[in-house]
Amino acid sequence: MISKQMTPLLFSVLASLGYLSSPSAFAKTEVETSRSSLSGSLMFGYYQGHINADAELDSAAQLTLRLHYFPTRNWGLEAGLNQPSSLSTTTESDNAGRYQLTFDSDELMLGVSGKWPIDNTWNLLGSVGLLYYDMEIRLEESFYDYKPSGSDKTDDNGTGYYATAGVRYHLKGKWSIDAQAMHFMRQDVMGDSRKPFDLSSTGASVGAALYF
Repeated sequence: MISKQMTPLLFSVLASLGYLSSPSAFAKTEVETSRSSLSGSLMFGYYQGHINADAELDSAAQLTLRLHYFPTRNWGLEAGLNQPSSLSTTTESDNAGRYQLTFDSDELMLGVSGKWPIDNTWNLLGSVGLLYYDMEIRLEESFYDYKPSGSDKTDDNGTGYYATAGVRYHLKGKWSIDAQAMHFMRQDVMGDSRKPFDLSSTGASVGAALYF
């Protein structure tokens, strides 16, 4: 599910990186001086997941697409899509068999963002906001030789929050490069069950931003 949705975004990343690799792209430009601005950013990163802040999940890649509107020079609003690849628990085993949980999630972001110029080419960036997740949870089971292996899955959705912090380097014209640390918290997963849990992921992303 996730890999098919990520494919067109990966082509966009490659197209952006192709432009940014040209010599003319790295001529310095001044940070925008207008009081309002509209920009979009596409970022690729690598993240470590946790359940209830202690049980560690396998690390995974992630794509984040965001639209930023700044009605003032320093403060604005943002909306976006977050596409993590599958997050999986380590395989657990007992006398009966082996078990592994895998989480696939499509996520919407809505928040407030800030940017603060350091000089003519560098900005500090930060944002906080609400996260909505639509998640598929899969359980893979194997029972040694007692009975055939099997799997089960269920869907869940809910809310959480996210926070980001990083820098933006302005290139020639309307292009910029972003590097940010990001934290995502999906709260009360499986809230109708006897054991709901929080699912978080923390990592770093790099990507390109375009001013419209």
